[in-house]
Amino acid sequence: MPSYLFVLIPTYFDGKATTEIIFEIIDLEKINEKRYNLQFFVIDDSGGMDHDLLSLNKIKNTKIIKTSVSKGNQNAIIYGLSEILKTKKKNAAVVVMDGDGEDNPADVFKLLSEIESDANLELIHAVRGKRNIGIQFRILITIFRVIFRILTGRDWRTGNFCAIQVLWIEKNYNEIVSLNNFAGSILALPAKRKFIKLNRPIRRYEISKTSNEGKILYALNSLMPWVDKILIRSLIFFGFSILNLITSISISAYIKFVMDSATPNWFTILFVSAIALCVMSLSIFLTAYLLKSLSYISVTITGKFR
Repeated sequence: MPSYLFVLIPTYFDGKATTEIIFEIIDLEKINEKRYNLQFFVIDDSGGMDHDLLSLNKIKNTKIIKTSVSKGNQNAIIYGLSEILKTKKKNAAVVVMDGDGEDNPADVFKLLSEIESDANLELIHAVRGKRNIGIQFRILITIFRVIFRILTGRDWRTGNFCAIQVLWIEKNYNEIVSLNNFAGSILALPAKRKFIKLNRPIRRYEISKTSNEGKILYALNSLMPWVDKILIRSLIFFGFSILNLITSISISAYIKFVMDSATPNWFTILFVSAIALCVMSLSIFLTAYLLKSLSYISVTITGKFR
């Protein structure tokens, strides 16, 4: 059982909900008679503009970290992990949860109970069960999951909500930074993990202040940890596309010159489709390779200036 429990909450103008969540976790720990050294790390991504967080200054063992500029949800979490690692606590677990109320405070201890029951587990993911979302967002997230499945061969079933052993974070922190996406990197990196299904409540107050552009960038950024896998899958797909194109040309030539027959219209469509598949698979491969190269350059430059 971990001696220390760090609860990491990134928040962007969700101070009212975040404050309620922290008080509820404190009350639940008393009810459950846990013996954790409980500490909260709140990453205020509004740069101190969210005045609803001011009341948290009175809560013991609560650290509010204000970002100088908005880092976005994923980078705010990564920044918070670096602050937790500075505490040098080894026998500890970190629970990462959103501050808008869509992660249930009671579920924090469900995640922790899994780590307590098996000391070998390093990472417990919350798999989304029932959730109350609008039809537009449901359609968009379904499209994203289909694209993610095609590109990576994996299902996107989780978000930020998870419990992690600090030792695992310490071992993999540089990889998480280089991949630049928390939710994607913890799913992509090797770990002794377990998934548990948890229902997701609705936001407690107002709508998300994250722009649509920000949400799209988050979805695209979540693919970064899977660039290597996308490269391999797109290259294989390109190979099959080339094979399909060669086969189409061969059949077309056989029908026209050997059988002395006109090529049917359906075959023209098939031929054009084969070329389109080749172009699409090659485009995916080149895009993934470019992203991989840019990521490597970024990490190299960052390392030189540290």
